[in-house]
Amino acid sequence: NKLRFLSAAIIALLLATPLVFGKTLLFAFVLYRTYWFYLLLLGFGMIFFWHHQVSGRQLWTHSVLRAILVFIGIKLLTDLVGLHPIASLFGNYERMMGWWLWLWLFIFAIMLLAIVRDERDWRRVLACALAVGAAVTAYGLLQRFGFVARIRDIDPRLFSTVGNPGFLAGYLLLTFWLGLLVVKNSAGYWRAMIAGGCALLLVGLAYTGTRGAWLGLLAGVVVSAMVFFASRHASRHHFN
Repeated sequence: NKLRFLSAAIIALLLATPLVFGKTLLFAFVLYRTYWFYLLLLGFGMIFFWHHQVSGRQLWTHSVLRAILVFIGIKLLTDLVGLHPIASLFGNYERMMGWWLWLWLFIFAIMLLAIVRDERDWRRVLACALAVGAAVTAYGLLQRFGFVARIRDIDPRLFSTVGNPGFLAGYLLLTFWLGLLVVKNSAGYWRAMIAGGCALLLVGLAYTGTRGAWLGLLAGVVVSAMVFFASRHASRHHFN
């Protein structure tokens, strides 16, 4: 039970990565959180491989893990045949988004799928991700209205702890949809609180001034509505 609690705590800290930044190093919004993620995942991996007994056959049948594996496999091939394979594989200190980072994210996905198995635990993971997104948004709004000083004057739009309004908008958009999954499967006071967090993300999204994110939100609403009505129609047809 102690090791399981420690694993859950490390997962929460890994999900809190967007909150990590600093002002001493050159890239205040990239280096800190990247090495934070690496070090925590190393510690998580030691606990994982030491304690958890996982059936590899059962794990590799998971469709999500297969999809991620196909993605990083295609990315590896395209990086190797590109103009600058080394830069594509390992990225740079400004972006840190090379294939190397995707490999770490793949390892994180393996550990999540092996440890977080039932629907209740997944709701907790998504709720934790939403709480981090709400904290990022709240900090950005405090910056916007002058209650918290900005580390660097990068852009007049909202950038919070992410450092780039466009990146922040994409992060908030993804977190918003994850939060809606929690709202759908919650009730009472908990549902109202989660819905309030999703609404806060939309406020932050508006202050990023990123039109592409709003187009993505609109496309998501349209596709979700189509899936919803199609599933309702299918269920009625089956019932009849």
